[in-house]
Amino acid sequence: YFVREEDVIAWAEYNNLDFIRCACRFTEKSRYNESNSKRLEIKEFLKEVRKINKNVDYNIYKSKRR
Repeated sequence: YFVREEDVIAWAEYNNLDFIRCACRFTEKSRYNESNSKRLEIKEFLKEVRKINKNVDYNIYKSKRR
């Protein structure tokens, strides 16, 4: 599904929900060292690409075909 992270965060806040970040040891280590986070790296990359191509999110979504 094509759901934006900020929409999930807004929905969770609206409903007063808290979630664990992840039970994975790798993610827990990355939480304290954000410079080692691939997720953060990709989020920053996409932020830069959106400046060039406003449809990048939709294009990625559409590329996932069966």
